[in-house]
Amino acid sequence: MNLRNSLKLAWILGPVMGYFLSVVSAARGEAEATWNPDLEVGRPFIRNFTPRDFEGHSQSFGAVQDSRGVAYFTNYGAVMEYDGADWKRIRIPGTSFVYGLAIDADDILYVGALGQLGLIRDQGAAGKVFVSLVEHVPEDKRPLLNEIWDIHATPDGVYFMTSRMVLRWRDGKFDVWTPETEKILYGHWTGSRFLLQNVGHGLFELIDDAFVQVSDDPVFVKAGPRMMRD
Repeated sequence: MNLRNSLKLAWILGPVMGYFLSVVSAARGEAEATWNPDLEVGRPFIRNFTPRDFEGHSQSFGAVQDSRGVAYFTNYGAVMEYDGADWKRIRIPGTSFVYGLAIDADDILYVGALGQLGLIRDQGAAGKVFVSLVEHVPEDKRPLLNEIWDIHATPDGVYFMTSRMVLRWRDGKFDVWTPETEKILYGHWTGSRFLLQNVGHGLFELIDDAFVQVSDDPVFVKAGPRMMRD
């Protein structure tokens, strides 16, 4: 574009942009003039955090809170801890995104990621440290350790879910189930039972350490409910 055409375009757009900015400015002034602080009374206090605030990635897939009120969020290669004043990073080595996060009655955090799973221990002055449990997974099952999205900390043990495998951490070892499946979609701890949604098959319940089908309703054969409770 030559100089003459550039000047002509500026001459045409100048008044249009000026009008647009005037309208935006007037609308903003009107909104500020009509704002009533009484409308905020009774609303919860909300504070938004950006990745710059906690120095992490913009995506978090899971969040839990311990008995003290401290919050934890999954992130890229880490679990972020927030105590209401400061952010801390708990590194999760050997993986990229951390997806699954759960906490048990003793405030022990359990973590699931891409090819990685484990727990977080409080080392006192040294802070919180991730302890991998991969070495406890039977060697022939480790290739099935893909993305771990779902974790359920229950009185019966801690269940880790992959798309092909269910693992239960209890008494210092893993029990492993690899049901025939197109894809394990969700696990559900209802409060008294552990249920498994098996795509293409239906809904199963863990009874006496075996998954028994309890429904073949189409709602479970395809993508079903995300959460189920007693």
